Amino acid sequence: MNFINSKRVFTEDSSVRAMHIISLFEMAKEVRGSADVFHTDRSNKKFLLIPYCGYGDYDNSCAVERSNYEVLLERFKDNPAIFTLSGAYGYKAIMVQLGEASDDTLEELVEIVEGLMEYPAIDDEAVSEKEYEMLIEAWEFYEDDVPEEYRDSAFKLLEAEGPNYGYVEAGGSVWIDTDQLVEGVKEKLRHGPY
Repeated sequence: MNFINSKRVFTEDSSVRAMHIISLFEMAKEVRGSADVFHTDRSNKKFLLIPYCGYGDYDNSCAVERSNYEVLLERFKDNPAIFTLSGAYGYKAIMVQLGEASDDTLEELVEIVEGLMEYPAIDDEAVSEKEYEMLIEAWEFYEDDVPEEYRDSAFKLLEAEGPNYGYVEAGGSVWIDTDQLVEGVKEKLRHGPY
């Protein structure tokens, strides 16, 4: 049995893979309670949002989803079937157009989604780098909360040990515990210049 698409013909085997990825995404939707993952545009093209790879300013995403988005965007940068969906309030997500996705792409996506269902981060190191980047970027909003005589040392300590003094909250907001950061600087200064 063949399924006709405007760009190519799906064999029964590739349509089964597409249905498998749809069922995985639907399962992710139930787990996350997120918006629909399956979309059809006006020309009847089918699109899927890849779970744990989208974020916005007012959702429950954190550094994990932002990191996953960047990792997949880089991995599939030359693949015309994979692209960014952008929306209001900083929303970005990775989408796949099923009719454009090759069998190899679908297979790779199924593996990725199966992995995400077991553990929501594609690359732990990339998540750590994203958290660090977000903490450093947020410093400008917190530096005035640190007494001026400790600011340079506090920033150095944040650069060296950021996750000990702050974290990324839902929606990508960053919180830095400036009181604890100043105490950390004072402790370091007790042992000599910092």
